[in-house]
Amino acid sequence: MLVKKMLAAAGAVCIFSHVASAEWERTISTWDSRLTDQGEVQVALWGWYEPADHADYVSGRLYLNYGLANNWNFSVAPGYAYMDIDGVGSDSGITDTGLSSTYRFMDEATAGFDLALMGGVSLPTGDEDDGFGSDKVEPELTLIAAKTLGAVVVVGNVGGSYVVDANEGTEDFQLYGAAEGILPVTDQLSINTVLTAATSRVEDGDEMVDIGLGIRFTPSECMFIVASGFVCLTDAYDEAYQLAAGFKF
Repeated sequence: MLVKKMLAAAGAVCIFSHVASAEWERTISTWDSRLTDQGEVQVALWGWYEPADHADYVSGRLYLNYGLANNWNFSVAPGYAYMDIDGVGSDSGITDTGLSSTYRFMDEATAGFDLALMGGVSLPTGDEDDGFGSDKVEPELTLIAAKTLGAVVVVGNVGGSYVVDANEGTEDFQLYGAAEGILPVTDQLSINTVLTAATSRVEDGDEMVDIGLGIRFTPSECMFIVASGFVCLTDAYDEAYQLAAGFKF
Protein backbone atom coordinates (compact mmCIF):
# COMPACT_ATOMS: atom_id res chain seq x y z
CA MET A 1 0.00 0.00 0.00
CA LEU A 2 2.86 2.40 0.78
CA VAL A 3 4.38 1.73 -2.64
CA LYS A 4 1.03 2.45 -4.29
CA LYS A 5 0.62 5.69 -2.37
CA MET A 6 4.13 6.78 -3.30
CA LEU A 7 3.42 6.05 -6.96
CA ALA A 8 0.17 7.96 -6.76
CA ALA A 9 1.96 10.90 -5.15
CA ALA A 10 4.61 10.85 -7.88
CA GLY A 11 1.88 10.69 -10.49
CA ALA A 12 0.11 13.65 -8.91
CA VAL A 13 3.32 15.67 -9.06
CA CYS A 14 3.79 14.76 -12.70
CA ILE A 15 0.21 15.57 -13.63
CA PHE A 16 0.40 18.85 -11.71
CA SER A 17 3.53 19.95 -13.52
CA HIS A 18 3.19 18.28 -16.90
CA VAL A 19 -0.10 19.40 -18.16
CA ALA A 20 -0.91 22.70 -19.81
CA SER A 21 -4.11 24.64 -20.20
CA ALA A 22 -4.10 26.93 -24.14
CA GLU A 23 -3.50 31.09 -28.40
CA TRP A 24 -4.40 28.40 -28.03
CA GLU A 25 -1.77 26.91 -25.86
CA ARG A 26 1.84 26.62 -27.07
CA THR A 27 3.43 24.51 -24.35
CA ILE A 28 4.11 20.83 -23.64
CA SER A 29 4.39 21.14 -19.88
CA THR A 30 3.97 24.57 -18.31
CA TRP A 31 0.66 26.35 -17.97
CA ASP A 32 0.44 28.88 -20.79
CA SER A 33 -0.88 32.44 -20.77
CA ARG A 34 -2.56 31.98 -24.16
CA LEU A 35 -6.17 30.97 -23.52
CA THR A 36 -9.20 29.73 -25.40
CA ASP A 37 -11.13 32.60 -27.01
CA GLN A 38 -14.43 33.78 -25.61
CA GLY A 39 -17.24 31.30 -26.22
CA GLU A 40 -14.92 28.57 -27.49
CA VAL A 41 -14.64 25.10 -25.97
CA GLN A 42 -11.34 23.19 -25.90
CA VAL A 43 -11.17 19.47 -25.23
CA ALA A 44 -7.69 18.03 -24.57
CA LEU A 45 -6.51 14.63 -23.39
CA TRP A 46 -3.08 14.36 -21.76
CA GLY A 47 -1.54 10.95 -21.08
CA TRP A 48 1.49 10.12 -18.92
CA TYR A 49 3.45 6.84 -18.85
CA GLU A 50 6.05 6.25 -16.13
CA PRO A 51 7.95 2.94 -16.27
CA ALA A 52 9.93 1.77 -13.24
CA ASP A 53 11.94 -1.30 -12.23
CA HIS A 54 9.10 -2.90 -10.29
CA ALA A 55 6.05 -0.91 -11.34
CA ASP A 56 4.40 0.89 -14.24
CA TYR A 57 2.18 3.94 -13.85
CA VAL A 58 -0.15 5.25 -16.57
CA SER A 59 -2.44 8.22 -16.11
CA GLY A 60 -4.66 10.41 -18.21
CA ARG A 61 -6.48 13.67 -17.66
CA LEU A 62 -9.25 15.16 -19.79
CA TYR A 63 -9.34 18.96 -19.86
CA LEU A 64 -12.57 20.76 -20.73
CA ASN A 65 -11.77 24.45 -21.13
CA TYR A 66 -14.25 27.23 -21.81
CA GLY A 67 -13.38 30.79 -22.79
CA LEU A 68 -15.26 33.20 -20.53
CA ALA A 69 -13.43 36.01 -22.35
CA ASN A 70 -10.42 36.18 -24.68
CA ASN A 71 -8.18 36.53 -21.61
CA TRP A 72 -10.14 34.43 -19.10
CA ASN A 73 -11.06 30.74 -19.07
CA PHE A 74 -12.51 28.05 -16.85
CA SER A 75 -11.40 24.41 -16.81
CA VAL A 76 -12.71 21.10 -15.48
CA ALA A 77 -10.19 18.22 -15.47
CA PRO A 78 -11.20 14.70 -14.39
CA GLY A 79 -8.50 12.02 -14.39
CA TYR A 80 -7.97 8.26 -14.54
CA ALA A 81 -4.93 6.12 -13.69
CA TYR A 82 -3.65 2.55 -13.95
CA MET A 83 -0.75 1.02 -12.03
CA ASP A 84 0.89 -2.40 -12.17
CA ILE A 85 3.22 -3.32 -9.30
CA ASP A 86 5.36 -6.47 -9.37
CA GLY A 87 4.27 -8.91 -6.69
CA VAL A 88 1.17 -6.87 -5.87
CA GLY A 89 -0.86 -6.79 -9.07
CA SER A 90 -2.61 -4.11 -11.08
CA ASP A 91 -5.37 -1.67 -10.30
CA SER A 92 -7.06 1.31 -11.92
CA GLY A 93 -9.47 4.03 -10.96
CA ILE A 94 -10.64 7.61 -11.13
CA THR A 95 -8.18 10.16 -9.74
CA ASP A 96 -8.81 13.54 -8.15
CA THR A 97 -10.59 16.16 -10.28
CA GLY A 98 -9.22 19.63 -10.93
CA LEU A 99 -11.20 22.86 -11.27
CA SER A 100 -9.34 25.99 -12.32
CA SER A 101 -9.71 29.43 -13.83
CA THR A 102 -6.99 31.49 -15.53
CA TYR A 103 -7.08 35.25 -16.07
CA ARG A 104 -4.47 37.05 -18.21
CA PHE A 105 -4.23 40.61 -16.91
CA MET A 106 -1.22 41.74 -18.95
CA ASP A 107 -0.78 41.10 -22.67
CA GLU A 108 2.49 41.02 -24.60
CA ALA A 109 1.00 43.05 -27.44
CA THR A 110 0.53 46.06 -25.16
CA ALA A 111 2.72 45.44 -22.09
CA GLY A 112 5.68 43.66 -23.68
CA PHE A 113 4.99 40.36 -21.90
CA ASP A 114 2.10 38.18 -20.75
CA LEU A 115 1.19 37.86 -17.10
CA ALA A 116 -1.66 35.67 -15.87
CA LEU A 117 -2.91 34.17 -12.64
CA MET A 118 -4.45 30.71 -12.31
CA GLY A 119 -6.46 29.71 -9.28
CA GLY A 120 -7.90 26.27 -8.77
CA VAL A 121 -8.74 23.41 -6.49
CA SER A 122 -8.20 19.65 -6.59
CA LEU A 123 -11.29 17.76 -5.42
CA PRO A 124 -10.92 14.33 -3.73
CA THR A 125 -12.81 12.21 -6.28
CA GLY A 126 -10.13 9.46 -6.31
CA ASP A 127 -9.95 6.53 -3.90
CA GLU A 128 -7.16 7.17 -1.38
CA ASP A 129 -7.13 3.55 -0.16
CA ASP A 130 -6.31 2.33 -3.69
CA GLY A 131 -3.70 5.04 -4.18
CA PHE A 132 -5.65 7.13 -6.70
CA GLY A 133 -6.54 10.14 -4.60
CA SER A 134 -5.48 12.32 -1.70
CA ASP A 135 -8.85 12.35 0.10
CA LYS A 136 -8.17 16.06 0.65
CA VAL A 137 -9.21 19.34 -0.91
CA GLU A 138 -6.16 21.13 -2.36
CA PRO A 139 -6.48 24.80 -3.39
CA GLU A 140 -3.72 26.01 -5.68
CA LEU A 141 -2.43 29.27 -7.13
CA THR A 142 0.00 29.78 -10.03
CA LEU A 143 1.55 32.88 -11.57
CA ILE A 144 2.16 32.53 -15.32
CA ALA A 145 4.50 34.73 -17.37
CA ALA A 146 5.43 34.59 -21.05
CA LYS A 147 7.78 36.63 -23.23
CA THR A 148 8.99 36.42 -26.84
CA LEU A 149 12.78 36.65 -27.04
CA GLY A 150 13.78 36.76 -30.67
CA ALA A 151 12.79 33.45 -32.25
CA VAL A 152 12.03 31.80 -28.89
CA VAL A 153 9.03 32.11 -26.59
CA VAL A 154 9.76 31.59 -22.89
CA VAL A 155 6.95 30.61 -20.49
CA GLY A 156 7.43 30.47 -16.72
CA ASN A 157 5.28 29.22 -13.84
CA VAL A 158 5.61 29.74 -10.09
CA GLY A 159 2.97 28.30 -7.82
CA GLY A 160 1.88 25.91 -5.15
CA SER A 161 -0.96 23.97 -3.60
CA TYR A 162 -2.16 23.69 -0.02
CA VAL A 163 -3.42 20.38 1.40
CA VAL A 164 -6.41 21.03 3.67
CA ASP A 165 -6.16 18.88 6.83
CA ALA A 166 -3.13 16.96 5.56
CA ASN A 167 -2.70 13.39 6.78
CA GLU A 168 0.25 12.39 8.93
CA GLY A 169 3.23 11.86 6.65
CA THR A 170 1.95 14.34 4.05
CA GLU A 171 3.26 17.88 3.69
CA ASP A 172 0.80 20.73 4.22
CA PHE A 173 1.77 22.33 0.93
CA GLN A 174 3.68 21.75 -2.27
CA LEU A 175 5.57 24.40 -4.22
CA TYR A 176 6.68 24.21 -7.82
CA GLY A 177 8.27 26.21 -10.60
CA ALA A 178 8.83 25.61 -14.29
CA ALA A 179 10.42 27.29 -17.30
CA GLU A 180 9.78 26.26 -20.89
CA GLY A 181 11.39 27.41 -24.11
CA ILE A 182 9.43 27.17 -27.35
CA LEU A 183 11.27 27.24 -30.68
CA PRO A 184 8.92 27.43 -33.69
CA VAL A 185 10.27 25.38 -36.58
CA THR A 186 7.34 26.08 -38.88
CA ASP A 187 3.93 27.69 -38.43
CA GLN A 188 2.63 24.27 -37.38
CA LEU A 189 5.56 22.69 -35.53
CA SER A 190 7.61 23.69 -32.49
CA ILE A 191 10.38 22.08 -30.43
CA ASN A 192 9.97 22.64 -26.71
CA THR A 193 12.33 22.17 -23.78
CA VAL A 194 11.30 22.43 -20.14
CA LEU A 195 12.82 22.42 -16.66
CA THR A 196 10.52 21.74 -13.70
CA ALA A 197 11.12 21.58 -9.95
CA ALA A 198 8.68 20.67 -7.17
CA THR A 199 8.85 20.01 -3.47
CA SER A 200 7.87 16.58 -2.15
CA ARG A 201 4.26 15.81 -1.25
CA VAL A 202 5.30 13.37 1.46
CA GLU A 203 7.55 13.94 4.47
CA ASP A 204 11.14 12.79 3.88
CA GLY A 205 10.25 12.25 0.22
CA ASP A 206 12.34 13.25 -2.77
CA GLU A 207 12.19 16.72 -4.24
CA MET A 208 11.49 16.57 -7.97
CA VAL A 209 13.64 18.21 -10.65
CA ASP A 210 13.24 17.09 -14.24
CA ILE A 211 13.99 18.14 -17.79
CA GLY A 212 11.85 17.45 -20.82
CA LEU A 213 12.03 17.65 -24.59
CA GLY A 214 9.09 17.42 -26.94
CA ILE A 215 7.34 18.56 -30.08
CA ARG A 216 4.02 20.29 -30.52
CA PHE A 217 2.27 19.90 -33.89
CA THR A 218 -0.78 21.86 -34.96
CA PRO A 219 -2.14 20.26 -38.16
CA SER A 220 -5.02 22.76 -38.22
CA GLU A 221 -6.09 25.86 -36.31
CA CYS A 222 -8.40 23.73 -34.19
CA MET A 223 -6.18 20.76 -33.32
CA PHE A 224 -2.87 20.03 -31.62
CA ILE A 225 -0.74 16.94 -30.92
CA VAL A 226 2.08 16.71 -28.36
CA ALA A 227 4.76 14.05 -27.85
CA SER A 228 7.45 14.47 -25.21
CA GLY A 229 9.84 12.68 -22.88
CA PHE A 230 11.15 13.57 -19.41
CA VAL A 231 14.14 12.55 -17.33
CA CYS A 232 14.17 13.14 -13.57
CA LEU A 233 17.38 14.45 -12.02
CA THR A 234 16.38 13.28 -8.54
CA ASP A 235 15.01 9.97 -7.24
CA ALA A 236 11.34 11.00 -7.53
CA TYR A 237 11.15 8.92 -10.73
CA ASP A 238 13.47 7.82 -13.54
CA GLU A 239 11.89 8.68 -16.87
CA ALA A 240 8.45 9.28 -18.33
CA TYR A 241 6.70 9.82 -21.63
CA GLN A 242 3.74 11.99 -22.52
CA LEU A 243 1.24 12.10 -25.38
CA ALA A 244 -1.54 14.63 -25.79
CA ALA A 245 -4.10 15.74 -28.32
CA GLY A 246 -6.64 18.53 -28.25
CA PHE A 247 -9.41 20.07 -30.30
CA LYS A 248 -11.30 23.35 -29.95
CA PHE A 249 -14.73 24.26 -31.20
